[in-house]
Parts: sequence; structure tokens; C-alpha cells
Amino acid sequence: MNDSLSCKHYKEGDCVRYDPLSHICCGDCEDYERKSNESNHDAVNHPNHYCKGGVECLDAIKAALGDKYEGFLAGNVLKYVYRYPDKNGVEDCKKARFYLDKLIEVLSNEER
Repeated sequence: MNDSLSCKHYKEGDCVRYDPLSHICCGDCEDYERKSNESNHDAVNHPNHYCKGGVECLDAIKAALGDKYEGFLAGNVLKYVYRYPDKNGVEDCKKARFYLDKLIEVLSNEER
């Protein structure tokens, strides 16, 4: 079953955390059936364990850090590049790219 069909908020256009690429939802929807199937888990772009109560961890960090958010993103790029040979290999490289893309997005928005 496609998660978009089981997410009431997505059907109503209100689910801000639904990711159509990974088919992952916030999990807060009353009729959302969280899948234990690992194929629905996106460990790089939207890990299930980084969304609590419909709030994405990155959004909470951005709100808390304000203008220091860029440093947080850059630090994570360095962390994942630094550890990739000894820990998760390609997955850590993808995580580094994820944070680099976020940093580029923030910097691009500042230039406008």
C-alpha cells in the first residue's frame, strides 16, 4: 500500500513531512500505518528517528541556532567526510552531501 493513500493529512494536503520520493510521512496521522519495512526507511534524507511529534529535528535545530545554523551544517559535512572510511562508507558520503546541499540552500537563500 502506498503511504500517501494511508496518510489522512497527505490526502488533505496538510502533511508537511510527507516525502513522495521515500514515501515516508511524519507518522502523526491517526490513520498512518508506520511500516517496519526497512525499504521505506531513508537513512540519509529523512531518518524516521529524526522526526518526533511532526517536528523534524533539523527544523528544531535551525530555530534554536539561528545564524549559527550554517556552522552546524558545515560541521556535519566535515564529520561525515571524516568518518566515512571507518564507519558507514558510501552512506556517510551521502549524509555529507545531504548537509552540503542544505548549506548551499541556506547560502543561496541569503543571497536573494
